[in-house]
Amino acid sequence: MKKKILQNALQGITIGCTLFTLFGIVFDILNRGSFELSSWSYTRMALGGMVVGMGYSIPTFIYTDERFSLPAASLIHLGCGNVLMLLVSFLVGWIPLSLGPVVTALVILGMLAIAFAIWGCFLLYNKRVANTINAKIKERQQ
Repeated sequence: MKKKILQNALQGITIGCTLFTLFGIVFDILNRGSFELSSWSYTRMALGGMVVGMGYSIPTFIYTDERFSLPAASLIHLGCGNVLMLLVSFLVGWIPLSLGPVVTALVILGMLAIAFAIWGCFLLYNKRVANTINAKIKERQQ
């Protein structure tokens, strides 16, 4: 179990760093090369990306517990990840509170939409893998 949690944490760090970098590139392009960070903002945000990545990846062990249905496991997994993402987002400055409540709400909704889209991609991928494995098992049984 400890080995799996460590593997999940490392996978989360990898995904978190990758997404942090991609979003940084997007913001740099949108700001025409004038996207600047100061006062350790980059370091805080990079570490935040790693923490958020782990916050989504570590709880995935819940899917291996047969006591939980897929919807229940998904609720626990995404609940942990989304709560941690929002906390980190406020702490590192990803959510622009100074732009008012409407912009803040839109940013939060956008972040949650991206999180659900990523989860959906993993869900589809894992279902495809499961279907392939089941088809091979069925083929061998005949």
